[in-house]
Amino acid sequence: MTFNSPTYREKLMLSIAGFLFLSILAYKQSIKGTLVIYKECERLESELSMQNEIEDQINFYQNALQNQNMFAGIKNTDDRLLQKVLLDEIAAYCKGKPIELSNYKVPHLYGEEKFSVNTQIFTVKGDYQSLLKLIYYLERNFDLSRISSVSFYRQKDRKTGKNNLYATIYLQKISVT
Repeated sequence: MTFNSPTYREKLMLSIAGFLFLSILAYKQSIKGTLVIYKECERLESELSMQNEIEDQINFYQNALQNQNMFAGIKNTDDRLLQKVLLDEIAAYCKGKPIELSNYKVPHLYGEEKFSVNTQIFTVKGDYQSLLKLIYYLERNFDLSRISSVSFYRQKDRKTGKNNLYATIYLQKISVT
């Protein structure tokens, strides 16, 4: 039995078989592990995004609950939240209208044993019709506190020499404790 040298065809077949064997070996050693790690990473990232969404939903529902408590008049309502909601309401109404919020004073809080009074004072500038519409809007749509007083006055602008009409509005929220 003699061992003849392989022909070119046999060398080609051995090279192809060797290439296939090394390709399968490389896939099992490195590429398969990388794909498994990549899929695990994608799964963990999706779980993390779901966790962040859940935290956002918790914050949203806590704020909604706090707003509902305020609308219902529950006594543990945060007065700063009342101020924020009022400012948001006024800003939303005044947007695109000839009204300008010119002054917002620090809320005045007064309390006794059985009740507390939260007074919000702000001044708006505009024409008479627009100011009346704002007051009407606050009376009808802002349920967290009631308008207790409105004071109109005219003041001359020193820069332009023009008279401007202002309205100082007092809103009060009375809570029984």
